[in-house]
Amino acid sequence: MKISIITSNPKMEEIERIKAEAQKAGHEASVVDFSNFHYSYVDGKVTFFPEIPETDMAIIRGMFSAMRSVEPLGQYLKSRGIKVFDNSILSHKYSINKVFDITKLIFSGIPVPDYYHARGYEALFAYAKTMKYPAIIKTAGTGKGAAIYMVKSVEEMNEALKLRQKENVKPRKIIIQNFIDYKYDLRVLVIGDKMYCMRRIPKTGDFRANFSLGGSVELFPITPEIEDLSRRAIKSIGLDIAGVDVLVDKNGRLSILEVNHTPGMIGMEEATGENITKIYLDYAISHAKILE
Repeated sequence: MKISIITSNPKMEEIERIKAEAQKAGHEASVVDFSNFHYSYVDGKVTFFPEIPETDMAIIRGMFSAMRSVEPLGQYLKSRGIKVFDNSILSHKYSINKVFDITKLIFSGIPVPDYYHARGYEALFAYAKTMKYPAIIKTAGTGKGAAIYMVKSVEEMNEALKLRQKENVKPRKIIIQNFIDYKYDLRVLVIGDKMYCMRRIPKTGDFRANFSLGGSVELFPITPEIEDLSRRAIKSIGLDIAGVDVLVDKNGRLSILEVNHTPGMIGMEEATGENITKIYLDYAISHAKILE
């Protein structure tokens, strides 16, 4: 089978691992870099750049800087009769947004940290006066621990908000949550009916426990409570494959920090010793379909 892996971040280690596993299984695999995507329609013919090679199926993954390109790409692949696995990007209307996801979790009754969101800075400054500290401020549309900061007082929060105003960050993209003094920071990876769990341990001096930021990982047992909450979380978002960030506080209470649409697999492979990338690839192949 010919498989094209379409991404805007071809240097991600996961992308290379997927390609390698596909080739190991006897498939012809190639990576299509969509970071500089454009297309034309001339004399009734659509021409894409980069060109999509002759292929039997396409895996769309890691389109962080090219989300607006997914719609024409989906239509183009459909016109060529190419099967696609995109982990519901197209059905989510090409938008991966932490604000939308948190809203879905809240209204599905999923426990999350206290949360503040507004479309204007005036409301955010007002929230700063009443919220508990420490708090976390981050920006929607980022991942892997990027643009996430801890603030410990109303003064620090005001400075953080003023900085974002100066940088012309739209207030609707700002997420503020209370910091949970956690005992365990867990990443639960769900691939269809399979589930894996690891504990993430931050490097010295950092509260963020992301493996991509240099944190360490270890296997963690999946309790019935963790499994149930993780399944409910991904169901509320509408994903088949997801990374669910679960915090366990000092009293054993569980909270969902966020649900990641494009979860990393390298850290989970290190924690479990299993070939997670092959499991992902097998799932993608078996669930690829021509878009409706």
